[in-house]
Amino acid sequence: MRKHLRRCRNTNVESDSRMLFLKFHLTCRARNASLMFRKRSGTAFGESDNVDAFFTGKPLVGELGYAFLFRNYRPEQGKWQTADPLGYPDGWNNFAYVNNSVTLAVDFAGGYEIEWEGTWTQAEKNRVITSFNNVASRISIICAQINSQITHIDSIKNNDNVYLEKANALISTITELKNNLNTTLSNINSSTYNLEIYKKDFNGDPYATYWASPVPWFDDELCLDFSWFSGAINNKTIFHELMHTWTDDGESDDNFKNSHMLEALYNTDFSRWVIYASEYKKIFE
Repeated sequence: MRKHLRRCRNTNVESDSRMLFLKFHLTCRARNASLMFRKRSGTAFGESDNVDAFFTGKPLVGELGYAFLFRNYRPEQGKWQTADPLGYPDGWNNFAYVNNSVTLAVDFAGGYEIEWEGTWTQAEKNRVITSFNNVASRISIICAQINSQITHIDSIKNNDNVYLEKANALISTITELKNNLNTTLSNINSSTYNLEIYKKDFNGDPYATYWASPVPWFDDELCLDFSWFSGAINNKTIFHELMHTWTDDGESDDNFKNSHMLEALYNTDFSRWVIYASEYKKIFE
């Protein structure tokens, strides 16, 4: 549980660690109406002679390396092609992939670092990474919808049928919500925000738990029930849990900070969210 120190002082990637071979890629091809799976081998740093190779779910794009969200990773060099867009958040070497801890962690966007605690299959990791990407995309959409509502309320707040004080209060409330959601988005994309992920047996109730560390020398922890890995990906659960750095489960009596209320936003447009719709009506009362 103690946060690992990842200050990289050795940039010599031509080391024995290159000999740590991982089965990291499954290529799926449809042939004769059936799926055929072929295992591909590569080094821990992602080197492969297969032009269709993938590394932590990211495709190889010729000489550009593996294409991540924020930058490309060059497996033959064992480092990022460009510097960390956040500067030097993890030490002086901002080109190292997870500070060369390639067998212990994964950086799925060129930013946020995940520590997989316990035994994980690549399929399980890919499922979590996919869900994180889905949640990040949804948060961006919600924030854009909130901006539209802020613009709308600001345009009508001086009308005779609108209570100006209530309108300004609602703008303030949803602006704070947008900022909080952007905090979660920043956590997902940040290379300084480390998250330990565990698999546990909760008997399906709950599907997951999140512990937000109150001190900087411990990582936050996300625990997923074994049942989360069955069936369709439950993105709403991940959305709910990742917001727990600033939300609660109703203890504050603030529905704009209640994860159980907020999780409905994953499948509902902000303007139609029952909590916001109720507060919006009040500016006319």
